[in-house]
Amino acid sequence: MIALGTNASALMARAATTSAYVDAATAMQRLSSGYRINAAKDDAAGVAIASRLTSHVHGLHQSVRNSMDAQSLAATADSSLQQIERSLQRIRELAVQAANDTHSDADRSNLNQEAQQLLTGIEAIASGTTWAGQTLLDGTFSNKNFHIGSGSTNADHITTSIGSMTLSALGLTSSTSILSGKKDSFNLTDGAENGYISTGFQTFLDGNRLGTVGFDDQNHDKNRAASFDLSTINGPLLSADLTLKVAPISDHFYTGTDSIYLTAFDDSGTELFSGYRIGFGSGMGPNSYFNSIWHSNTVGSGSFDIEFDLSDFSAQQGTNLSLMEDLKSHKRLDVRVHDDTIVDYMELEILTSLQIDDLSSATSALTKIDAALRAVNSERANLGALSNRLDHVIANTTKAGANVIKSLGRIQDADFAAETTKLAKSQILAQASTAMLAQANASTQDILTLILD
Repeated sequence: MIALGTNASALMARAATTSAYVDAATAMQRLSSGYRINAAKDDAAGVAIASRLTSHVHGLHQSVRNSMDAQSLAATADSSLQQIERSLQRIRELAVQAANDTHSDADRSNLNQEAQQLLTGIEAIASGTTWAGQTLLDGTFSNKNFHIGSGSTNADHITTSIGSMTLSALGLTSSTSILSGKKDSFNLTDGAENGYISTGFQTFLDGNRLGTVGFDDQNHDKNRAASFDLSTINGPLLSADLTLKVAPISDHFYTGTDSIYLTAFDDSGTELFSGYRIGFGSGMGPNSYFNSIWHSNTVGSGSFDIEFDLSDFSAQQGTNLSLMEDLKSHKRLDVRVHDDTIVDYMELEILTSLQIDDLSSATSALTKIDAALRAVNSERANLGALSNRLDHVIANTTKAGANVIKSLGRIQDADFAAETTKLAKSQILAQASTAMLAQANASTQDILTLILD
């Protein structure tokens, strides 16, 4: 049937032309981007799969970098441990030499000087070995997680710790006790016998106690003090504990102003700070500005000890200085007891590095050094095992990442051979359908011939 209202041939040719141009556009988009999936409509399920695989690939790549960082950290720690091990070997050699009685005290003193320098170096390495701002060998690097996978399971991380290599942790220490006053039990019921009057407000009397051991008793009733000179102590000062034996509360009236002042001095004897204050207050509670250790026994019925870990003290006025650092620098401590606080004795327990300045200490030092070497070697073995494990983790993760990338490529990458074929086909069909559309449109001209005739 010849009809003018509906040109079926033209409509079919137009549809074929549109389809050919759409196919050509799709092929050109894939060839230009390199991806088969450029929008969700290209492959609805493939988009989700590709997204998951992309996350996996990025996670694997980052986990490889994480493992390499962990290896660098382990290598840094091992390098420092190697130097500590070398120092310990030399100190042991010096101790063996000092244990020989062919050497005089002066010879041993010279050997000890070298040993102390090496021990100071070990302490410096332990406190100064860092990686990206984290200290590795002072005992604070504990239960750290190295994330070596792309997920969140236990298999995706390694938990590790590096032991402390400080002199205290390695057992390379010596303890020294410095005493001011008489360290014996006392009873204040008969105050006169012990140099005190126990009735009313306590008053200090010149007797056989603090006045004979260097305390400042010129004012008798306040500011009694002891001065500890630490300049003769060899080696680095590691810690200090101060113990004061105080009169029982039942025999003394303590006010809110009763205090103990701890002060360090510089080399010229000038007081550095007066702010290291520990207040007593009523009830003998630690009204303190500091993190102190307070021990009391039979408060109210007998004398008791107050113990302070000086490592915990910092300046009262909010500075970054600490009493322990002052002691390390200036080797002198002054203790003042305010007002009428009665103190029987003060004892300063000093922890320093081990000594080899006599036969006995040199011999005992060998046992400590051997134990320290075992600890260092054990830690190096742990780090070596960790580094070897990370080698395998990196190799495995790298291969896994490559395989996942292949899988991702199969889903989202364009097949250039197929797409170029489709493009050529689409372009030919577009040209042919366009020509046929022109023919279909021209075919309606025959109707005019019928009308004109």
